[in-house]
Amino acid sequence: MFDSEPEKSIRPSPLTLREWQAMATFLRLTAAFLISLLFCGTLLAEDPKSGDAVRYFRVAEIDDPCFHCESFVLPLSNPDDIAHAENLIAHGPSFGGSIAVARITAGPDGINRNLELPEAPLWSWHVVGFDGFADVTIELCDGWPSLVESDVDEFIRNTGAQICFWGWTVVDELDQVRGQPAMPVPAISSGWILLLMITLAAWGGHALRASNPAAADH
Repeated sequence: MFDSEPEKSIRPSPLTLREWQAMATFLRLTAAFLISLLFCGTLLAEDPKSGDAVRYFRVAEIDDPCFHCESFVLPLSNPDDIAHAENLIAHGPSFGGSIAVARITAGPDGINRNLELPEAPLWSWHVVGFDGFADVTIELCDGWPSLVESDVDEFIRNTGAQICFWGWTVVDELDQVRGQPAMPVPAISSGWILLLMITLAAWGGHALRASNPAAADH
């Protein structure tokens, strides 16, 4: 019997120039994708009409102890409105113009929530416009967050989608409340993640077959 020759190990060949170029192209596309996500996040943090950065404030009851013990989130972008909100936080309702008059719409936005509860549940409505701060308003738009929540569509029909809760005011900024973020963080959808994973897998498989022709024959 003859001794069989030891099998020679097949070493992957180094990447060719074309494969290096393909890798560089893929990395550039990935970088462009990530940069576009950051750009979208910047747009989400700005008011599309004014271009000013949006800041979020917690509106809660003035009375202590509270009766309803609820709050909602008020987005502001106008510098004058933000300055007034900061004065209300610093000096309280005695500063004047304590009532936030705003317009709402049905549906959660991932931001408006009741921060008075540990789990901070979302409301099924949110603020879409701000009409200003006032000392007095008509009674029609008075109420409280859970009153709106009980029948959002009916409240919007009755008030023209306006809220002006008496006895409620801006108490602090959202990034100062139990570590809540000051602005929503743009989420990458599962579809984009899946597409990126498929692209990575496809390119990786192609590179492996190209660098190891023997493996491609099996």
